[in-house]
Amino acid sequence: MSRRRRLALILWFVLVPFAARAQGQWTTYIRPTTCNDIIALGDTVWMATGEAGLLRYFRGTGTWNAITREPSGLAGNDVRAITFDRSGNLFAAVPGKGVSRLDTDGRWSLLNAFDGLPSDTVLALAAQGDTVWIGTTRGLALYDGKVVAGSIPDLGTASPFVDDHINGIEITGDTLFVSNPKGVHIARLSQRLRTWTLIDVGLLVDGGQNVRNVRGLASDGHNVLTLMSGANPSNPAQGLFSSFRWFTPLSRWISDFPANSQVRRLRDDFGTVLATTPSGVYRRSFAGVWTLIPGSPVTDNSDTPALEVGTDAGGRTFASTAGVLLEEGSPNWSRHVPPGPPGNDCRNVASVGNVLYACFEGKGVGRLRGDVWRTYPAGVVCSLPACDPDTTFLSASFPKVLLLDPLGPKWIGMWDGPLARFDDTVSPPRFKNILYASTDPDSAHLHSTTHGYAADLNHQTPGKQPGRWFGLDSDRIGSTPGDPLGLDVYDTSGTFIRNYNTSYPRLKNGLIRALAVDRINQMWVGYKSVGLSTFAVPDSLHTPITLDEVPGSAALDIFGLAIQGDSVWVLASDGLHRFRQSRRSLVTTLSIAAPPALFSVHPVDVGPDGSVYVGTTGGLRVHQRGRAAVDYNADNSPLADNEVRSVFVDASGVVWLATAGGINRFDPKYVPPPPPRLPSLQVTMYPNPAWLTGIGFELRLKGQATAYDGEVYDLNGRMVHRFHAGGNGVVVWNGRDLDQRRVDPGMYFLRVRGGGAEATSRVVVLR
Repeated sequence: MSRRRRLALILWFVLVPFAARAQGQWTTYIRPTTCNDIIALGDTVWMATGEAGLLRYFRGTGTWNAITREPSGLAGNDVRAITFDRSGNLFAAVPGKGVSRLDTDGRWSLLNAFDGLPSDTVLALAAQGDTVWIGTTRGLALYDGKVVAGSIPDLGTASPFVDDHINGIEITGDTLFVSNPKGVHIARLSQRLRTWTLIDVGLLVDGGQNVRNVRGLASDGHNVLTLMSGANPSNPAQGLFSSFRWFTPLSRWISDFPANSQVRRLRDDFGTVLATTPSGVYRRSFAGVWTLIPGSPVTDNSDTPALEVGTDAGGRTFASTAGVLLEEGSPNWSRHVPPGPPGNDCRNVASVGNVLYACFEGKGVGRLRGDVWRTYPAGVVCSLPACDPDTTFLSASFPKVLLLDPLGPKWIGMWDGPLARFDDTVSPPRFKNILYASTDPDSAHLHSTTHGYAADLNHQTPGKQPGRWFGLDSDRIGSTPGDPLGLDVYDTSGTFIRNYNTSYPRLKNGLIRALAVDRINQMWVGYKSVGLSTFAVPDSLHTPITLDEVPGSAALDIFGLAIQGDSVWVLASDGLHRFRQSRRSLVTTLSIAAPPALFSVHPVDVGPDGSVYVGTTGGLRVHQRGRAAVDYNADNSPLADNEVRSVFVDASGVVWLATAGGINRFDPKYVPPPPPRLPSLQVTMYPNPAWLTGIGFELRLKGQATAYDGEVYDLNGRMVHRFHAGGNGVVVWNGRDLDQRRVDPGMYFLRVRGGGAEATSRVVVLR
């Protein structure tokens, strides 16, 4: 490699942000709201959720365990289907990612299109012994316990299906049934599935020309049923739902469903078929009799959010709706509620003394103390005598601003509701709901649309009057008048002092998105579109402020401010800007991963070590002194959602993130304990042989360790590649050497280290 090229590569690594592995310790908090599949095995009930990954409920202890997305682990938080093979390995279908596999020893791996699946979007799973049939949007595949042994249609062959979206799989005896939206097909296992037959007699409608939408299959091990939906001639908006049973003697489908009820979902477990209906959950006996389960939940929806059901080996039924697990009982069903925040659309977070406070759009306020969530729900307007407005929020529907007062209280600003100041360290907690005084009867909650917030430093000096400052939007956005309202200031008791509006001298405009106080008690004011101002905080809050524009900032569209020492970090729509507090001057501008979120409240913060954490619509970017920026997103970390609205670094350096899909806690200092040493290491490289294309190939590794390091050597002993793999199934080589040139066909040796052991393997590269 030339000296010039080596220097260019060094500069690239120093200056260009890179996507990090999920270093540090991550914890994810997501409220489950949808359930796509249930499996009850002994004392454990598994739930596949649409947004919170996998949930396990332990019936004996009444406790929960959550498994959410992380690199080299569960591939996504939206899990559509789950199954277990005979050995107890778990398979979880994640749309767009393939199938995540959890071995009985706790190791994760991933099956996807690279491994031979027709598509990475899996619709159905069916285990048969230690093999698993996998239905995808492009056909059917068989995993034989080690590899994907084949798929239908195979590459380059015509499909035997009328539609390749395989949404149902059942096996009875020697017959494999698969369904797709346009019909059902069968083939014989003993004939190696050579011949497929479309079986649609009895399903045809519209004069025998069309089949209604087939939604899947269910079976008790002998009878096979299918669920269909279609237009309702008498009420097109309502639709028709019908279930049918395959009747072998007549080679046709016949109606088979609970009397006077439309089936919304069909499910089967341990030889029991269940149907969810607007009348409740029905259980089908082997003789074909449908029985309504007493007290069972009802549903009138076949899609999200739907009622999901399952049974255990003893015939006890479980159901889930709105994220709650219901267990069949007499006379009443038991409710098991998984722990979690009030919602997932999080707007703001802040933490003090190991207690987290979080604001959720339309869901209320959540407090996490230890492992217990306390919810102040939205939609509850508190008034006497129903509740005491001195011990709770008057309204908690749209919380946004969250100020941790240095003197102890907390302040939360509610859009379309009053500002609240409260102390929850006492019992009962004490609240002051602050209604803005107005003579307009339609404007009782004016000045509630808070954006920026800060506590000044006057409380540190005797004789000065401390203030709590709030930047505002407009209470009448889109209306006339609809001007943003500027800046409000309160004393520490929650008494309103005054407002500085758009007519006040040098207030650049009234929409103040960010406020921050520097070390000399100077307030920095960040506006939408027009940059920065500063003012010295007066000793008395009744003394008018004097605003000054910050040079070089007039064009900035500001979303957040964070200050440490002499550095004032300004997050704007075009990047992260560093100003020097002592000179009020711009020092540098750094790139950001993506634009800030429109609903961001406090999207930038600084850690104790000077690291700057920036939340954007593309994830979290971390700027560290002397290092390249690091990006964390939903692909390379457990981040709940790429839209990061709020970033808060607590006194210990732990980073809390409010995202559009939940909350994350990130401890960048955490170092995991070393994995146990293995007596020996055995690894498999795949695909082997690897076929070299114009862009190389993707060689992956699987073994007993959880992480691997190693090198690739050619037959002459020349090292051509180094790699690190943070888990099994990770790409370790793309077919290029250390100079990024494509390697030649031939045999290569891999030296692999993991778990304190070492192994050597070889791979053949073909063209």
